[in-house]
Amino acid sequence: MLYAFQLHEAGLVTPEAIRAADAAGTLPAPLPGPLAYAACGVAGAVCVIVAGWTTANPTLYRAGLAFQAIVPRVSRFKVTLATGMVTTLAALFPAVVMKLLDFVALYGMILMPMGAVIFVDFWLARRLGFEPNYAERTGGRTNWAAGAAWLVTLGVCTWLVLRGSVQIYFVSLPGWFVAAGLYIGLSRLLPGRPAVAPVAEA
Repeated sequence: MLYAFQLHEAGLVTPEAIRAADAAGTLPAPLPGPLAYAACGVAGAVCVIVAGWTTANPTLYRAGLAFQAIVPRVSRFKVTLATGMVTTLAALFPAVVMKLLDFVALYGMILMPMGAVIFVDFWLARRLGFEPNYAERTGGRTNWAAGAAWLVTLGVCTWLVLRGSVQIYFVSLPGWFVAAGLYIGLSRLLPGRPAVAPVAEA
């Protein structure tokens, strides 16, 4: 209902206008702050701020640790402070904030195949009869099965999203299973990859 008021304020009062705005990519996204304020007043706005704050703190700390790995000579406090200042500055621009969901979805789609590879390598490799941690155990620099599974899965998912078959928010779950299956198949077929006797579950 509150989103309907937001659409009304934008001049989108008929189904045709809403569909046209959606097709043109100009349909306004729901704004959590104004919606919560309209529904619950000041208490709603405070809830949105507190919810964002409690989510941002661990995320900011994790980002600080990641940046410290890049610049290990700088203290964790300074790196985290700099990260917080940059993200706070970015949050002042609605054009950046309103694209955050799309960015996170893209980020998730790019990383999703590697999550499947790590899961298979850690939990299933020995049960399925191939050696885990292939590059590390053989002294090599590249696990070609992992790289191929990542590239093929990412290519298929990108193609599906670009042609409009699946929204980017929903492509990661089926893509995960595709990446896992590809990695298992390629690992078993990879020339020179050490095979091990399948380990039965206890």
